Amino acid sequence: EAVQVTTAALQAEGFLVTPLQYTSDYTHNDTRAPDYAVLDTCDPMLLKRVMGTRPDLALQTTCRALIHGNETGATLCITDPYQTWQERALLAPLSAIVAELNGRLWSAYLRVVLAAVPISSDPAQSNTALV
Repeated sequence: EAVQVTTAALQAEGFLVTPLQYTSDYTHNDTRAPDYAVLDTCDPMLLKRVMGTRPDLALQTTCRALIHGNETGATLCITDPYQTWQERALLAPLSAIVAELNGRLWSAYLRVVLAAVPISSDPAQSNTALV
C-alpha cells in the first residue's frame, strides 16, 4: 500500500514514476530483513528546463524514493535535491529549478504522511493534521 500511496503522491506533483525491481533480492539471505521498493521519479518539464540551462546536469533531475517496510508500517526516504546538487543548487538560474524540485518532493512526502494519518470521523476525538 505504501508504494501505491507514494506513487500517487509523486504523480499528483507532476512526476513520472518508474518502479525499479524490488530489492528484496538484496537482503543478504536474511529472512528477517524488511521489504524495500525503489521508485525513480522525473519531471519532464524540469528536465527540459535544466537541458536548456545546463545539459551536463540533466541526469540530476531524476530522484529516487525508497519505501522500506518495517514492523509498524513503512519508512519513506526521498532524494534531497540540495544534497544532490550541492553548491550548484545555489547558482542562478538553477537555484529556482532546485527550489521547485525540492518543494514538490516535500509536497509529495507530506501527501504520503497525511494519507497515513488516521482521521477520525468522531468529533470527540481530536485528530489534527498540520500542513
